Amino acid sequence: MAYRPSGEVSKKPSYRGTNGMPRQGDDERTLHVGVTEGDVAQRIVTCGTEERARAVAASFDGGIIEREISSARGFLTLTGNCNGVPVSVVATGMGVAMMDFMVREVVAVLPAVSVSDDDEPTAARALIVRFGTCGSIREDVPAGTVVVCSPGSTMVRRQPDAFCTHGPQACAYHVCNVVPSDGALSRAVEGELKTALGAHSVVAALNVSGCSFYSSQGRQDGSFEDGHELGDPIAMVRAAHPDAASCEMETFHLLDVARCARPYGRAVRASAAAIVVAHRPSGDVLSGETIERLERLGGAAILRALAATPLEMPAAADATAAPTAPAVPRPLAPPTSKAHVVKLSYADLLSGADVNAQV
Repeated sequence: MAYRPSGEVSKKPSYRGTNGMPRQGDDERTLHVGVTEGDVAQRIVTCGTEERARAVAASFDGGIIEREISSARGFLTLTGNCNGVPVSVVATGMGVAMMDFMVREVVAVLPAVSVSDDDEPTAARALIVRFGTCGSIREDVPAGTVVVCSPGSTMVRRQPDAFCTHGPQACAYHVCNVVPSDGALSRAVEGELKTALGAHSVVAALNVSGCSFYSSQGRQDGSFEDGHELGDPIAMVRAAHPDAASCEMETFHLLDVARCARPYGRAVRASAAAIVVAHRPSGDVLSGETIERLERLGGAAILRALAATPLEMPAAADATAAPTAPAVPRPLAPPTSKAHVVKLSYADLLSGADVNAQV
């Protein structure tokens, strides 16, 4: 006889499809974002906060939000038009998990990829641009700059296996391979932002996402053992990628899950732009008024870039490198190895220390 808990499984479950893409309700809404077919446009701006999402949506044609959906899991989806083209803005909250929910569940309710007679995709299923905030890890990229991740993004991950009963025994961080952004979409975003904000205010540079706002972004927190003395994560990024500028938490995963949408590398095209709110080398932080102005002007520019970018696949010369199978990740160092240990601190690198002074 099968075991039944004291609360019997309902004849009408709270949702269906637990081993696939769960749906709930009579209108088959996704479990977390709470959307169904027809709710979301194929051109999407994703933001971290509801306030920024509404600031961007204020630039819809006529300021009209045609559809607004708020989910119990903290997502807000606003849909309207820009220059007559359907667009959506989705507020996700922060971090990798929320970005994963958003991309997968939004794509699930969009039309299938168009294919040619020889089964080659002719148009993307979605164009997605993240518009967020970040810190700058470069001296020459001050607060108030907007960074477009045209080269793509890397990620710094904290390695729990580096920690044991007595604290970290090896470098606790791993720098991932770079995932590229969509070339044509990135150039469109960069161009519209420069028109709106001035060329001096916009930089195209590599992004780095941290798995945390604290440990993997090198912030010092005396209440926790983060293992920075065995490897400063920002110094590791700067040593591997000297041109990296923006540091936040979501862009890498957006680009990564976008490239993995089937057909691989072609179904979802993505890029990102972020306002530098904090200049990490100097400690400078933007005022709230400046952030609001950049959100309003930058959001309108990104909507225009999306509206002007066709879903059809760009010519090879206008796109990023042809998609390939996922690269095999670099192996993590075993607990006793010092292969990833960087003795230099972030401050050392900024002062011009030798990046090769490692063990």
